[in-house]
Amino acid sequence: MNVKGVPEEFLSGVSGRASRVSLAGRALTEVPGWLGSLTTVTELDLGLNRLTGLPDWLGNLTALQTLNLDGTGLEDSGVANCSSRER
Repeated sequence: MNVKGVPEEFLSGVSGRASRVSLAGRALTEVPGWLGSLTTVTELDLGLNRLTGLPDWLGNLTALQTLNLDGTGLEDSGVANCSSRER
């Protein structure tokens, strides 16, 4: 299944309805902008990447319930692995 707007190299990490997205361990240094168009994402795994920060638009993903940042260096930022009630 092709999820609109997701580059082919990332499709394996996106569930069919784009409710769960795992980009763990892809050596990313920033959160890809195309994620901002996945308004149905409820779980986002960005763990084990080299992220330097989080984009402001991440707050626009109103369905997001779980954000995993383990192993990114952002774990101590206060937003790692929080539920939507804690954001």
